[in-house]
Amino acid sequence: MKDYSNLKEKIQEKKDKKGVILKFIYLSMAAILFLFLISLMLYSYIEVSNKFARLKFIVISGNHILPKKNISNIIINSGNTELSTYNLSKIYYKIISNPWIKKARIAKIFPDTIYLIINEKKPAAFVYYNKDIYVIDSDGDKIDIYKKYLNMPISLPKIKTKSDILNNKSLLKSILTIYEKLDKIGKINYIDVVSGGYQVVNFSNGLNIVVNSLNCPKVALRRLSQKWAYLNTLKSKLDSVSICFDNKFVLKWKKGVGK
Repeated sequence: MKDYSNLKEKIQEKKDKKGVILKFIYLSMAAILFLFLISLMLYSYIEVSNKFARLKFIVISGNHILPKKNISNIIINSGNTELSTYNLSKIYYKIISNPWIKKARIAKIFPDTIYLIINEKKPAAFVYYNKDIYVIDSDGDKIDIYKKYLNMPISLPKIKTKSDILNNKSLLKSILTIYEKLDKIGKINYIDVVSGGYQVVNFSNGLNIVVNSLNCPKVALRRLSQKWAYLNTLKSKLDSVSICFDNKFVLKWKKGVGK
């Protein structure tokens, strides 16, 4: 005979298990429904925000050379006041195409702000060539043609040339290097590039020092520093002084002046 003594217990156990499973299913469905409602609310909020959000503020940081107005105009002209019409990717590529901007980050802050952070290239010198003034960085790379609206330090080195040296990075870097060293000896007005191996450094005291920035021994710069005061007494008689030798200076006297 079959034993039915624990049949009721087994039936109850099955009911309990079924109840647990049903509760789990109900809770899962409730959780899914809750998440769906939350997502729907967020989506609706974003859609409504996009529809009614208007651009009121443009926050720009990191600019020192470029005026904020020039940058903000790029953003303003990229949409029609509704925040949703401003495509951040398109604005980013417009901003980064500016030769002065090295890096940029842009974001929308709802409901009314676009925030822009930029990293500008650092100017190292002015190059005067062919009636234009170019700006280069410390690596000798051309940044852009100088424009009046740029907030540029006027104390930057000035390099004058009659030939196109803007693509000669090694020469420009060497000129910047020797400019920095010579400017510690005396204040420089500008450097005139006659050729790759011949530059005339025009000092504010009236001395013209001839150098080869690509090949000028350190001893020549030390000697110039030591003889600076003496050469300064002769400046009214000297046309120029060539210094890039191991053991001498070459003095060029003005016409009609005796040694």
